[in-house]
Amino acid sequence: MKKIIFPILMITFVVSTAFAEPFGLSKGMSVKEITNLSKKDFEPQNFTNDDKYFFIPKNEDKNFKTCIAFIDKEQGLYRINALGLATKTSVDGTEIKKLFYSIVEDLSKSYGTPIIIDQVDISYGSNEDKFWLHSLAAGARDFYAKWEKGEKNTFLPKDLEKVVLSVKATLRDATLIIDYYFSNYVEIEKKKKNAL
Repeated sequence: MKKIIFPILMITFVVSTAFAEPFGLSKGMSVKEITNLSKKDFEPQNFTNDDKYFFIPKNEDKNFKTCIAFIDKEQGLYRINALGLATKTSVDGTEIKKLFYSIVEDLSKSYGTPIIIDQVDISYGSNEDKFWLHSLAAGARDFYAKWEKGEKNTFLPKDLEKVVLSVKATLRDATLIIDYYFSNYVEIEKKKKNAL
């Protein structure tokens, strides 16, 4: 019996560790530290003259290929935004929903139960499945899962404040986006607003 329990515990530890430090990154990392964890020739690049650095991590995820690290000069890494590959999907969103719920299931093993939103703006006119993708592409539908510190049945690691898995779409395909907000995010966002 002990031989069976040990591998199960190890798998659980590996899964929770992977999500506790998404893409191998952790709160407060500097650009140099993230460079060391980036795929060769895809180190952090700043194209926008702000705190956004585009990069591809060594710990690639098959569903999320491109990342943006938000790095404050004083407090380091405070947010990760990862973009998935475009997925061709039918008008009712069958393919992207399947991928979305598969990732929700994986994340839930580490973070607990998310709040899942799939709602269309009442001004859009129809909530029928045949208009699901169109309403998302038109910006009239919200479709995301959210794990947030303090929510019932959510178990985020100490340094993570919030995780959001969302979907953006065109009329032909859809893309998964995942955002990891570290515990220094709120303070940095307040500082930015005060600086305006």
